[in-house]
Amino acid sequence: MAAAVGFVVLGLLLLLSAEPIGLLLFALAALFAYFGIRKLRAFRKVRNMWQDKGMPPWAMRLSGFGVEMKSDATPESVFLPWGTVQGFRLHRWRRQHFVVIDIFPGVDARTPGVVGLENPDVQNALNKHIFGTKGLRFALSNLDQPVSAVDHAVAYFTAGRVRVH
Repeated sequence: MAAAVGFVVLGLLLLLSAEPIGLLLFALAALFAYFGIRKLRAFRKVRNMWQDKGMPPWAMRLSGFGVEMKSDATPESVFLPWGTVQGFRLHRWRRQHFVVIDIFPGVDARTPGVVGLENPDVQNALNKHIFGTKGLRFALSNLDQPVSAVDHAVAYFTAGRVRVH
């Protein structure tokens, strides 16, 4: 916030010193200040949400029974048996890398063994294009294991049927 105010003051000084160029530089400084304040407010909003809800201690767990996922947007975890998982894929959107979990068509909250798909946030992830794709996704930076280890574990638990592509 102080930096934004500093840019505005600097712009005012430039405006007073040289009329046409100073006006252009002031507009540029005001533009930087505006977008800087928007970005800081967005960071503050996310930080406050995480303080209120708490960050989950893990994002994804793999076992012989299936995959369990936890998100900061959902109150409970989502569990998918391996029979409902079609595959894992890597997705890149705006210089961010994601692991996306695709499920078979027709799998819903009433499918035996599935837990947590009835949550509206999970339904939005499955049915709407968010971050350029549909499916349950995790940023690679949130996972504490490399993609090769996740691929190895997924292949082990599913006898090679599901892989990370």
